[in-house]
Amino acid sequence: MQLEPKNSKNLIKPCPRSQMSNARDAADKLLAEMELMQKKFYGFAANQFGIIERVFVMRYQGENKAFINPYISKYEGTAISKDERSISDMDIMGDVKRYGKVQLQYMNSDAEVIEEWLEGQACFCVQHLVDQLDGIQAKDKFIRKTTFSQREGIEHIGRNESCPCSSGLKYKKCCGALR
Repeated sequence: MQLEPKNSKNLIKPCPRSQMSNARDAADKLLAEMELMQKKFYGFAANQFGIIERVFVMRYQGENKAFINPYISKYEGTAISKDERSISDMDIMGDVKRYGKVQLQYMNSDAEVIEEWLEGQACFCVQHLVDQLDGIQAKDKFIRKTTFSQREGIEHIGRNESCPCSSGLKYKKCCGALR
């Protein structure tokens, strides 16, 4: 089943040339920050760094990539509960409902509009980052909230076991990489 957001008509409007250079600059700053973090995070939204542009960067298909003016245009499947962390308080985790497949529209640094379907970890990360750009923090969407100290008693998932998020990847290459 596919769902479309209420505001799905004409989501992508190309940036005027003057704004596109600001968006490119923001993307460059965020990409540099991702390089410094060296795999500690999957992505950053511009507003997390006080940059007022609709841009996020994410580790995608083996490289760090910038997404300018991103919008989720369609959701597919049923929402599943997924563990997420609040970046404002890294000790707080909670379950957030996320869709397993989304269609993302965005612009690249050449101002070309791109539309693609995402699944797995990239799909969850995109939903989280678009929420960030919209001013919604993960902790605002928590269904159930816990801290790391509360989770110590939870059954251990082996690094080489399948990830419980149903991505098809090993835990160490998916959600376990965030730990």
